[in-house]
Amino acid sequence: MPFTFYMLSLEEYANKISIPTSDLLGRSRKGSVSLAREVYWYYLKKETGMYLSEIAAMFGRKQHSTISSGIKNVNDLISVGDKCVSRFIEAIS
Repeated sequence: MPFTFYMLSLEEYANKISIPTSDLLGRSRKGSVSLAREVYWYYLKKETGMYLSEIAAMFGRKQHSTISSGIKNVNDLISVGDKCVSRFIEAIS
């Protein structure tokens, strides 16, 4: 049986974490919203293999460096065992 990859849509993720999709796609700098957005970027890069430029375009960002910075932030938080980031990562699992 061939492997079937399931991609968690942004809408599904938003529902699981109770943050509106529009907030995740927006430019809010509120801590919980921006972290949730960065965790989804992390998921898209690590689990689906999307290019940073593709993720940037999906979120209406001009530069992929924003995405790269967000993913680095999530990696740093994971390495120190941050509980907030764990909550969002559990929603993806």
